[in-house]
Amino acid sequence: MLENSSFEALSSRLCVETGESRILGRVRTRVIAALPCVTFPWDGCGGAVLRGANVFGPGVVAAPKHMKAGDLVSVFSDLEGRCTRGAAGFHGNKAFVGNGVAEMDRSGIFRTEEPARGVAVRMVEPLYRSPSFDGVLPGLVFLQNLPSVVVGHVLGPRPGEKILDMCAAPGGKTCHIASLMGDQGEVVALDRIRNKIDRIRQNAKTLGLRSVRACCFNSTQAAGDLVSVFSDLEGRCTRGAAGFHGNKAFVGNGVAEMDRSGIFRTEEPARGVAVRMVEPLYRSPSFDGVLPGLVFLQNLPSVVVGHVLGPRPGEKILDMCAAPGGKTCHIASLMGDQGEVVALDRIRNKIDRIRQNAKALGLHSVRACCFNSTQAVGPPQGAGDEAPGPPQEAGDEAPGPPFPPESFDRVLLDAPCSGLGQRPNMANTWSLKEIRSYPPLQRKLLQAAVGLLKKGGVLVYSTCTVTLGENEEQVAWALRTFPCLSLQPQGKTVDVHLLK
Repeated sequence: MLENSSFEALSSRLCVETGESRILGRVRTRVIAALPCVTFPWDGCGGAVLRGANVFGPGVVAAPKHMKAGDLVSVFSDLEGRCTRGAAGFHGNKAFVGNGVAEMDRSGIFRTEEPARGVAVRMVEPLYRSPSFDGVLPGLVFLQNLPSVVVGHVLGPRPGEKILDMCAAPGGKTCHIASLMGDQGEVVALDRIRNKIDRIRQNAKTLGLRSVRACCFNSTQAAGDLVSVFSDLEGRCTRGAAGFHGNKAFVGNGVAEMDRSGIFRTEEPARGVAVRMVEPLYRSPSFDGVLPGLVFLQNLPSVVVGHVLGPRPGEKILDMCAAPGGKTCHIASLMGDQGEVVALDRIRNKIDRIRQNAKALGLHSVRACCFNSTQAVGPPQGAGDEAPGPPQEAGDEAPGPPFPPESFDRVLLDAPCSGLGQRPNMANTWSLKEIRSYPPLQRKLLQAAVGLLKKGGVLVYSTCTVTLGENEEQVAWALRTFPCLSLQPQGKTVDVHLLK
């Protein structure tokens, strides 16, 4: 019947055509459809049908023009994958795999609005009478072919061992190994396709196996140890310890990029990535290196601040506490890079970072200066005083701070704060004394900001904390202390429907 065809070839596609061909009991059957591999994800459709499966709708590639549900049909495998989907017949290289009953009309199989779902042909006389185990004893039985079963026994896992299944999907061998270990120990299953990892987890859960840990990862890059990463919530772990049993929180799984000796070497601090996270607790994508020169990653509040400030082309803007430069660059881009954005920070390497970010984004209107912003107000400009120069490219020498009063059209003061509003945040070790140390500094910065703002200008004060003493009370103090200030409505800056 199969002539020179192999089972591997049968695993490719199934197909059929019209015509009287076989006798089923005393009933003549008509030959119908070509079906691709759809029934079992670990095997082709042809092989699945030979093992007792029915034929599902998405796999049908050819069927007679007038085929109706209830028709008796003969099913063939398209051995070379040349049958065109929707054909009424196929005369190419094919092999008979059995007879069945159509469960769908031709129109239902080849409908255009959405793919057909469910069984298209129920096999009543397969070539080999291999029973289907689909849905039989779920949670107790997992169907595998004999070689897959043998592999687990050859591996010989023992309770308490740590086992790696490098190309694990769909998880049959993984689960078999875990069961051979009595579910005692750990079986790490790797596959680089996310939905296959989900299938492994589902199968392990169905079988009640707790020792299986499935990770979405390319096994060719898995030379490092798989590790679980925790955060020390109270900062009590001693550096170099082999373990820690204090107050900690799980943040995800990763692959070690360094040996322990490389991390804790004494001659110099370790540099580079120690653990590459492959399964973080929250699936927040990394944008590192994505569209350099076009994209700069910011959280939503930082984005909102720039829009509230409302910079316009040609204006002179001051960002008083600017590092690492995200808001500075955003403001410059909102101005169309026309005007001047002066960025201040008192730490030299942070200023270098601002300049680097501005250069990467191609922004010429940013001028970064290493200076303490509380001292940024200079004497009034008079005879013989040199005013700050015109807009310069980032990093160029130009007259810098302190600046004469009323030098800027708009000022952004994103003040240093206790940071209690940062999310996500595992824990905070600030003492009350440390939290109370910020308001005096914030008031010094506010005083400088008001002094540098032109009449009719805009001052935006922002923090990333939630304390009244650093937010509402500071605004109230500024309004009392500087009668020239008036509180303005922020207005709508974010479409809340986009956040849903």
